[in-house]
Amino acid sequence: MISVITTFHNQKQFVDECIGGFINQHIDTPEYEIIAVCDSCTDGTEDYIRENYPDVKVYSVAFKNAPMSRNYGFDRSVGDFILYFDGDDIPYENMLVSMYNAFEHGIDFVYSRFEHPDFGLDKQKLGLSVLEFDAEFGKVYPQCNGIIMTRRDIDPRWDPYLTCCQDADRWYALVYGGKKGKHVRQVLWNYRVHDGSMWVNGEAKKDVKAMCEYIDNKYGVEQYRPKRIETTLVSLISRDTVLMEYMDSINKLDIDRSTFSWFIYIDTTSEDLVDKVKILSSQIKGWGLKRIFVTWAHNKTEATDFVGRGMHIANHLTTIFHSVSTIYPTKYLFMIEDDTLVPPNAYQLLLRHLIDDDMCAVATGIEMSRSVSKHLGICHLVEDEGEIVGRRTIKDQKAGWIDVDGCGWYCWVGRVNAIKDAEMKCEGHPKNLGPDTLSMYSLRKKGWNIIADFDVPCKHWDPVKEEWLTPDQAVGLSISFYKDNQGIWNHDTKIF
Repeated sequence: MISVITTFHNQKQFVDECIGGFINQHIDTPEYEIIAVCDSCTDGTEDYIRENYPDVKVYSVAFKNAPMSRNYGFDRSVGDFILYFDGDDIPYENMLVSMYNAFEHGIDFVYSRFEHPDFGLDKQKLGLSVLEFDAEFGKVYPQCNGIIMTRRDIDPRWDPYLTCCQDADRWYALVYGGKKGKHVRQVLWNYRVHDGSMWVNGEAKKDVKAMCEYIDNKYGVEQYRPKRIETTLVSLISRDTVLMEYMDSINKLDIDRSTFSWFIYIDTTSEDLVDKVKILSSQIKGWGLKRIFVTWAHNKTEATDFVGRGMHIANHLTTIFHSVSTIYPTKYLFMIEDDTLVPPNAYQLLLRHLIDDDMCAVATGIEMSRSVSKHLGICHLVEDEGEIVGRRTIKDQKAGWIDVDGCGWYCWVGRVNAIKDAEMKCEGHPKNLGPDTLSMYSLRKKGWNIIADFDVPCKHWDPVKEEWLTPDQAVGLSISFYKDNQGIWNHDTKIF
């Protein structure tokens, strides 16, 4: 038996989508009951449910307290599984069957993805709608969605003191209770934002800091938090071409992992790729913090639309930059793409530039492009009256470093307080200036330095020839951009 415990406070207008959504669930086994707890409702919610949904168990209370309402509903439930659900949200018709079927031996709770109008990748808070659960991750990252399907042996009591952040409190209770969770990688419900929402009207926001401090103290969270994290290592993963070699390269990095947050960004809809990344990354232990972020979106790795492909990644990086500057912030960011192998000492060599130069925003390694011209992924740009009219790369100079205007996102160390303000834009044919190059150039125009270090040669995988490209294979490249008689941009290219 599954007990679905819904709670309402003057939400009569949402009853049909909430209760109706559970009435019409696509599930035969096990049976389920629906409980509606109407807390201090003055809009006729209770009567409406009784009249229109006679099979629902309806209770009226006057707590004006969501945790107490949930506890009241639990005390009157008979199910072996409990699903808590807010009355203003919308369940999908396959919600119960999908979550119930995910249970297996040793699993204590199941959670799913959900739709949230404010969780777009450009501004989301990286909630558990898209994050994977593991014990290490759970102990240092409390955010999760507000519903949890639990077994009866998990303590069901919600804390009445909490005016908000109750989902975080529930997540801590599960993780610190040694429970094991499973992520159902489906969108199974819709989080509704409306004018009466406690988050929209600001009622909850005023209490967030105090409630977070209360929860941290309640569970002694500080003992689990990493004591000193200086750098976030970001892995950009969208394919399985050379994933084994990539992870081996990460494992061989000469770094103190306890001072690193490892942020694994996976841009895919592939279950197999996500599982493989989880398995391989779990074998590299000792991180101060590890987070796995999955877009569950179709990546554009092979797309021919240059701008669309570039901005797809750029918008996600905006979220990543926001995360490393606000959520478990670090001073530095170390980014490595999934088709790039870097020397074990790459981090130390690149970091030295930021330490020695207060105006160095980014120090990048050297990688050869996969393009037809086989040039290096660093460049100098020429600008005339606000327009970029030229781009020039150089041949591999073997050692030393130079100032550049732009670079790729393949291997670099950046100063977080600088890169969080990088401007993301892209210019297509014939300029083909991606958001990687232009974001770095935007920092240059703000007075920051971008340094390319030839002592950090990186191998770049060519999926067409199926071989590793090295910087010493690169040619020099000079491109000038100009407008023709019709005002359309064109270009001349010289290789040297």
